[in-house]
Parts: sequence; structure tokens; C-alpha cells
Amino acid sequence: MGVGDFSQCAERLAARIPRSKLSPEVLAWLEERRDRPGAWGVACSGGADSVCVLLLIYAHFPEAHKRIKVLHFNHLLRGPASDEDATFVKRLAKGLDCRFRMGRSQRCVGRDTEALISEAEARSERFDFLDSELGPRSLLFLGHHQDDVAETLLMRLARGSGLGGLAAPRPVHHSACGRATRLRPLLSLSKSTILGALRECGIPWREDVSNATDRYFRNRLRHQVLPAWRAASPTDPIRGAARSRRLIEEDDTALEFWLDSLLPVPRCGQPLDLKLLAGKPRALFRRALQRWLAQQEGSAGMSAAAFEALLEAGVSGHDYKMSYGRQHFLQQISGMLSLKAASAVVEWAPFRLPLEGSAYLPDGSSLCSERMLLNDGIREKIEKGALDPGYQVVIAGETCDSRLHNKAAKGWKIRRWRNGDRYRPLGAPGTAKLQDLFTNRKVASERRRQLPIICLMDGTIVWCPGLPPKETLRIGACTQQAFKLTYRVPHS
Repeated sequence: MGVGDFSQCAERLAARIPRSKLSPEVLAWLEERRDRPGAWGVACSGGADSVCVLLLIYAHFPEAHKRIKVLHFNHLLRGPASDEDATFVKRLAKGLDCRFRMGRSQRCVGRDTEALISEAEARSERFDFLDSELGPRSLLFLGHHQDDVAETLLMRLARGSGLGGLAAPRPVHHSACGRATRLRPLLSLSKSTILGALRECGIPWREDVSNATDRYFRNRLRHQVLPAWRAASPTDPIRGAARSRRLIEEDDTALEFWLDSLLPVPRCGQPLDLKLLAGKPRALFRRALQRWLAQQEGSAGMSAAAFEALLEAGVSGHDYKMSYGRQHFLQQISGMLSLKAASAVVEWAPFRLPLEGSAYLPDGSSLCSERMLLNDGIREKIEKGALDPGYQVVIAGETCDSRLHNKAAKGWKIRRWRNGDRYRPLGAPGTAKLQDLFTNRKVASERRRQLPIICLMDGTIVWCPGLPPKETLRIGACTQQAFKLTYRVPHS
């Protein structure tokens, strides 16, 4: 095909897929901003989807011809085939008389063998290039379609995403940090519609052979799950997934609007006033915390369990403190949540752990107590030392059950280590100071002050994570009931 033939291809494709078939959200957004300055970048890999979106944008928006910039990123993963993709896209851009820019992977990738690179890494490197080529008021057109919606929905469900994640990919995506707005005009079209239109119009495209492999999660969904889903469903699941995505985005937008009306996002460094959400649904607290944490400078991520503990404190209004990375901690006092520089030791007051329940400590670790009946399998694990006393112990229930109650409450009393604390560890001939036990096990002084000391309600020490449980609470041959105590440390 000659260079000049691509403009004719665009006209034929536009007749086959009229402007009215494109995403209505994208069309409405462009209509409202027809005079908006900035380049129109089109990401083009050379595949069917990206060729389709480039030709349709060119044909349906002739007034933007001089603004179109064709952007191609060469991952250098498929040797000569990658270079041939780049040559094809460059020829396509020339045929449309559009500017062409190409980026190359900066990773040390062999040109004859496929590099070991994840989907996320490849995507990140590609979008870094695309954003670097466009200004903050520019547009970036992408070729995602309905099949991509179904695949993304399944991927996000697998990792437990909320509404914000399940609403992706959005027709109009306003990127953060002043980056180009991302537009996806093909989300109203299926993959089969796009391929059929290109074939009917005699338009060539490049095939990426790596898409036929099952190396990536998305490919496995495309080749194994979606065909089975189509076969099992009485209706078109791809069309259904696209409709669900639209409805999810509507709900997500509504919740964001409601939250904005109740609690605007404070500037970086300012506390979050959760009292303004008192009595409101838990989902609003979750969103407020997520977006406040995301814009804190110098902060780090947290485990899902630690976030749920912070969320619970926010909803209940209880004062709370927990570590957040190595240099900060989060503190909630009277409904005001703030990020502060961490001191060497995070102070915390004694509290009660339910006999069957969990509690979180300020450093994000947790304690769990479970009542259990012993069986031969559990006894065998205990006898073989399969339980790590650093994180889990099973102690006799009958021996301590009556001492876990007092007139006011029942449960375990949890407190910090005090100088002079002592108890008799399992297998020891007598009592020993915790300080000596810590020293023998090389537990750092800062860590000693953070470890929980689990006691009966009368103050008798039962266990400290990292040490054996109390000798008199050992599991005996006649023990039938027990308590399992579990200590978990945060993963981030």
C-alpha cells in the first residue's frame, strides 16, 4: 500500500464506522472543548485497535489534522518484528501527513530474545514516554475497546478493586500531575467490529505474536476465560461488562461528588477532619482516607489489614495511632487524622483483647484470640513444635478461663513491657525477667517497647510474641479446651 493511500483508508473506515458510533462520552467532552489548545496525541502500536483509532480520529476531526501527533513506543521485545512495527507506524503517520514520534525502551533488553518484563513495567515505561511527548493541556487517544473492558474488569475483580478500579478503562480519564487527558473513543465497539471494519476496508495492521502466548495474565483471560464466559452466558458478556462498567463509573462519580460536598480534600500536610462524615456510610470514610493518604508527602503505603484498622477507627471515632512507613505515624484524636514524624517509640495505652476477636496495635501489627477444641491433629502440631512462638501459641483454656474475667469486663489485658516484668516460660525451671529473655534473643530495645505483653485480667503474664508461653498454661494430655493467640506483623 502506498503512503498516500492511508488517507483514503481513513475515509473508507469513517464511512464504515460513523462518528455517531464512537463513545458518546468522548464526543460530548470534545464538543464542549472544541477550542481547547494542545496537541492530539494518538498512541499507535501498529495493531488493529490503535490503527483504527488513529484513522477514525483523522477522518472524523479534519480540523485537528495539524494537531495530531502519532506516538509509537518500541519495547524492543521481539527483535526485528518490533522494528518492523515501528516502520509501519512511521509510514502510516507519513501517509496521513501527521507528526511522528517514537520512544525506545531504556532497559537493557536483548534484541533477539524476549525480555523478562512484567505487564505493569512495560505499561509504565510506555506511558512515561507518551506523557513526556504531550503537554498538560493535550489529549491522548487510546485504542481500548469493549473486549478490553471485560478483561480489565476480570483482572481488577481478581485483585479486589473497589468502584474506582472497576470503572476502568474510562472513556475520559483526567490524569493527575498535569498530564494529558486520556480519551478512549472505541469503548463502544467490540474487537470483532473493529477487525471486521478494517478487513472490509482493506486496511493493514501489525500482529504482535506475543499476544498469542499465555505469558501475561491478560492474555490468559483473553484466550481461556473469555471464550468460556461467552459459551456459558445466555447473553453477550462483553456487551454486559461494558454496560456494568458505565454503571459502576456513574456510582463512583456520584460518591465522589457526595464526598466533595461533605469533605473537600485538604491540602498536603493538613489534617483530615473525619467528624464531618459522622453518621455517613462507610464507603465515604474509605474514599476520604484513600485520597487523603495518596496525597501525603513523604508517606508510604500500608497493608490492607492496617488500612482496615484505620478505617474502623475513623468510622467509630476512636482515638488511634499507628506507624506509617519508617519515618511517620498516623494519629487520630477526636476525629482529626494527621500524619506526623515518627519518634523512636510509639506510645500506646493498655487495652482489652476480646476472648474471640482481634485488635490492632499502633505499629499496624495485630493480635487475634480464638477459642478452640483440641483434636489429635492440633495436639500433634503442638508436640512437634509446628507453631512458631514468635507469632502463634496455643494455651490451656480450662486453666486460665476463670481468670480472664473480672467484675467489669472479660478478655485479655494487653500492655507494653515494663522494667521488672517476669514470668516462667514454657520448659523453664523458674521465673525469668523479660529483659533477660529479650537480651538472650537479641531483641532491640526499641522493639521491646512495641511488643504486646498478653496478660490475664489479674495482670499475670501469659505470653509475649517471640517468647514461649507461660509454663503453667501448657497443653496437657487431658486438656480439651484451648485458646490460640496469633500475632501478625504488617507487610509494609
